[in-house]
Amino acid sequence: MKKLVLLGTFILTYLLGNAQIVNHPQSFDGYGWSEKNGSNIILSAGKYSESYIINYDLSNGVYTYLNDSMSLRLSNINMIGNVGVAIAGINNVYYTNNNWQSFAQSTTQLDKIIRTNSGFLGKASTSSSTANYYHSTNGNTWTLVLNALKGDIVEKDGKTWIASRPNNYHVSYDGGLTFTNKTPFGPPSTNLSEFIPFDTLNAIGIAGANLWYYTTDGGDNWTTFPGFSNASFIYASNLDTIYTNFSSTGLNMSIDTGNTWQPASIPLPENIASRMYEVGNYLVSQIGWNGQNATFFSQGIGMPWTQLQKRVVSEDYNDVCFKGNKGLIVGDNGVCSYSHDKGKTYNIVSTTLGTEDLKACEVFNDTLMLVGDRKSNIWVSKDAGLTWNKNYSNSLNYIAKKFRASADLTTIVLFRNGQNVLSTNQGLTWNVLGSLGGTFDGTVTPLGKVLIVSGANILEMNKSNGSTTLIKTFVEPNVQGNVIEMIDDNNGYVIAINTTDTTTVIFRTTDGWTTYTKTGTLNSVLTVEPNPLVPSFPYAMNLALHVIAPDTLYINRFNTSNASVSSNVVYKSFNGGVSWITDSIVPYKQGGSIDRLQGMHYFSDETYVSVWEDGRIVQNTGNIIITGIESNEKMLEQHNVNVFPNPTVDIVHLNADLEIQEVYLLDISGKVIVSELVNSKIHQLNMSELTAGLYFLRIKTDKAITTKKIMKQ
Repeated sequence: MKKLVLLGTFILTYLLGNAQIVNHPQSFDGYGWSEKNGSNIILSAGKYSESYIINYDLSNGVYTYLNDSMSLRLSNINMIGNVGVAIAGINNVYYTNNNWQSFAQSTTQLDKIIRTNSGFLGKASTSSSTANYYHSTNGNTWTLVLNALKGDIVEKDGKTWIASRPNNYHVSYDGGLTFTNKTPFGPPSTNLSEFIPFDTLNAIGIAGANLWYYTTDGGDNWTTFPGFSNASFIYASNLDTIYTNFSSTGLNMSIDTGNTWQPASIPLPENIASRMYEVGNYLVSQIGWNGQNATFFSQGIGMPWTQLQKRVVSEDYNDVCFKGNKGLIVGDNGVCSYSHDKGKTYNIVSTTLGTEDLKACEVFNDTLMLVGDRKSNIWVSKDAGLTWNKNYSNSLNYIAKKFRASADLTTIVLFRNGQNVLSTNQGLTWNVLGSLGGTFDGTVTPLGKVLIVSGANILEMNKSNGSTTLIKTFVEPNVQGNVIEMIDDNNGYVIAINTTDTTTVIFRTTDGWTTYTKTGTLNSVLTVEPNPLVPSFPYAMNLALHVIAPDTLYINRFNTSNASVSSNVVYKSFNGGVSWITDSIVPYKQGGSIDRLQGMHYFSDETYVSVWEDGRIVQNTGNIIITGIESNEKMLEQHNVNVFPNPTVDIVHLNADLEIQEVYLLDISGKVIVSELVNSKIHQLNMSELTAGLYFLRIKTDKAITTKKIMKQ
């Protein structure tokens, strides 16, 4: 096998310094959607200047990210195979020929675009009453085919309409390449704002809230709907099944082409009478305004609606927790959202949990979820987040930090700034548990011990009276405990800050803190951020410790307020804190803003959900992607790479569904040990001469680079 000649320092910089975790945002503003084919729709969504193109299959709920790193807000998306065209900004046209994996801007500007049987048809206004109409087969080159009155452009059953007025419109039977002008005698000369054809003959033309027309002969004759007053069109499957919303009487239905109307009672998305569109055998509707849109689909009139992506909540999110498929996300001003599908979708709790900012949440099981706020009021849900009761009230400013519990849930503690509270009956009632001054953190062991790290001391807190007993004092000078977490009653970790050199120190115990070991350190960038008022006294940063496995630790900082200190870095150790590597989370943020990561929950060692400011929720794919070797590499689709056996004593087999281009084997420090060209879906890597221990295998295909941990025995 041919060996790659690599410059070690150069490659190491790219492989480790630029390793990034692929994200898929789970909370969106919606910009627009359009039908692709059959039951598929294309949705453009995002946050601020970042956009995401997603293909949804309404028949099975499967969605695929076509591009999740755009800087455009696309709307009016139209697709023919892998060729697509859309509008961004003020009439700017963008096109793709590879399903939005890449795209470019056309020189043509258009107001609206539709898909036809021969390509795309676009409209560009030239005045208040006229427009130019263009045809394109690739979305880039547009040919002027007509200058006419401004009108709605629609295609149905191979017939393309430019529906300007009932007495002056154009039709095409070749997808908009050529048009025939229709000027029937008799119909009114009024501008149509929307045109809804059901086939080549029957259609509705809407001139305004008080004036509707219909035709049954392809537009030769038009009839006025009687008695309209401030009506908005909702949906019609044909001329004898029409739904509209009257400002005076609400939702109504007509089964006699508008001659009579009667109140209608059908499910509506968020109980809002919004415009519905047919997509195959489904209905799709989008509600909201100014980009704050939500897209819904239904299996038909009278059937319930399902929201494709949740509307972004304007409040900051502060914490996230999952247990299995059930999870919670909490934010400012009492906003709480729950998920029952492992973060694929979220539902906002209909009634806010008070008015204070929610700071901590914990999911113990389907029948016990807890939330605490900045006043340390506590809410309890017994039905997986659907309904909530306030089981503890406190007006003091003791901000909730985190919930921890024993294995049998007979000891649950909410650790707060200054004073903790204890429940021994699964959250039904709570009692104050002691009062501690200064900075501290706490946890609960599986057998119910309440442990505190305060300064350089490990304390056990008495659950009866809140008194504390000293267990151990760290002998290392100038250390201050920041976070404590226990795996069981014997094994656990403490993150501490050295107050003189601002390094982060990792302590580990295997006997419940009777003894401990200093396993490693991290540099100062993790633990402090500048203090603009007193530079000699930097702020201690907020840290979170995730114990993924006994020897696998992840540390991330959160809620940093300084623009020069990013919080989108995860520090990882696979040997109990002895050595560390870093991954940077690709931020989902407003361009140029601070990366305000607020909380993370790990489903596994590689898959997580993170919450950020402004209601942003990001869930990754579980694979690491390297962006330094080729800056445009992105995880555009999931693919499988099987690595076996693992652990191994000699040969590791690789089997992928895509062709493997290259493999890199790195040791725990990040040094490249082996690098090989492959160009095959099957490969063998010989590790027989390597010493036993943990290694990282990075596998590059033409779609992405993924990382696998390999244990050599």
